Amino acid sequence: MATCKLHPGTNNCRFDATPGSVTLSVQGTVGEVLFESASYKGHIISGLPASSITFAIEAGTGDLDVVYAFGADNGQGVLKETCDAGAELDRPSVGEPFQRYRICAEELP
Repeated sequence: MATCKLHPGTNNCRFDATPGSVTLSVQGTVGEVLFESASYKGHIISGLPASSITFAIEAGTGDLDVVYAFGADNGQGVLKETCDAGAELDRPSVGEPFQRYRICAEELP
């Protein structure tokens, strides 16, 4: 499996990151949860709705905007990166289907 790219953020960033391809997945803990729509730095991520998204993190600061779709009135889920550690990144819920994740990635040497 791949090395994780996202880590808890500092300052105004939800996540600090390493540039490169990243795959995020969402799994329902109450009902089904899917990515309904998503964009990174204004570029639409295709193939949605789906339970996972893949996009390329670019150097600099950029927003990942996500709208989640929930299959239950009280739907909840867990967002994770598909990588070695695969730590929980967020807990989306039906009360807040839109999320903006600010990602800050340093230039690679």
